[in-house]
Amino acid sequence: MPQILNMHKYIRTGFDEYGAAHPSYNNAVYAWEYTKDSLNNKALYAHYQNISCKDNTLTKTDADGRKTVIYKGNGYGNIWIIQDRLFLYRNNSKEKQEKELFSINMQGKDLHAYGNYEVNAVNGNQLILSDSQGTKLYVMDTVTENIQQLETDALFLYADGDIVYFTAHPEDTREHIMLYSIKTDGTNRHQLADIQKETLQLPISISSPLYINCVQTIQDTVYFSYGIYAGSIAAYQGGQLASVKTDGSDFKLLDGAPVNFTVYENGNIMDGGKLNQPFLDANGNVWLYTHNKKIKLLTNGKEYTRQSTDTGLIDIQNVDVQRDYVYYTVNQSIVDKSVSIGYRTGYRLQSSTYFRKNMKTGKIDQLYEISI
Repeated sequence: MPQILNMHKYIRTGFDEYGAAHPSYNNAVYAWEYTKDSLNNKALYAHYQNISCKDNTLTKTDADGRKTVIYKGNGYGNIWIIQDRLFLYRNNSKEKQEKELFSINMQGKDLHAYGNYEVNAVNGNQLILSDSQGTKLYVMDTVTENIQQLETDALFLYADGDIVYFTAHPEDTREHIMLYSIKTDGTNRHQLADIQKETLQLPISISSPLYINCVQTIQDTVYFSYGIYAGSIAAYQGGQLASVKTDGSDFKLLDGAPVNFTVYENGNIMDGGKLNQPFLDANGNVWLYTHNKKIKLLTNGKEYTRQSTDTGLIDIQNVDVQRDYVYYTVNQSIVDKSVSIGYRTGYRLQSSTYFRKNMKTGKIDQLYEISI
């Protein structure tokens, strides 16, 4: 089940990870910098994962460009800054990606470890967490560091302030799937929809589970897409767009079947990507839906090159938009048949190059490069 959920997450976003990998705080930018030992450099589909590496560095770059290392050690990924502490991931495995949540103060000291949690969302001083299996929900008060279980059998979908949306009983969705909401204090728990597989009207019968792909609220309406993934590469078999009121009334099936979408206040529904999350189009360009427009972040073939051949792959990962900048990584890989399984292609990483683009001027800076 965890492997299916991880592949499902990748398909939903188009990227392995999405979040604040370069947050700004008090006019400084914080980010991890990696080494050639930071990634498991062989993987199917070039989905390389972070592994344990004691040589990673957490950097702080001031407004004048002065960079300092505030922490060196095992850590990677997104960064959340709350109550003058940095909340981070580290990995204790040399073979696979794991997520142990920990925090340090702004000077890189006073480390507190919390356990194997994944951060789903932030609500004020609260972190909304999942366990390592992705089937339990928790809320952490970052002031007291108290962690309370919110749901025992649930898959996180979306958060809107202190309201958390989730799939109930995510391992029992072959015939129907249930959408719920709950406040972070455990009150106002509502079943919003119990969706039957037959509403998909697929041309053939598929025994695979249902998944809710994308959720967004506009005022008192919850919009969501759901569908089925099947096969060893979790290919999307079809789906449906729907809406329901936040009190569970007025369920409707809508036109269209996007995996990801953005809804605007005027009711327009845009296919392709979630609100404020970068996404790829069919031509390899990277876009972003904001609250009022669609922005092209990166143009394939101009600002980077994304291409696949019989012998190799050039791909983009870790796209992160922070204020006027977009950060991204370009990976160059070669086909590695020792990693391939059947028609699923395995790759070996050759290099990772880290870039930053100024959205106002269009200027692109190469931050650093790792050669494997």
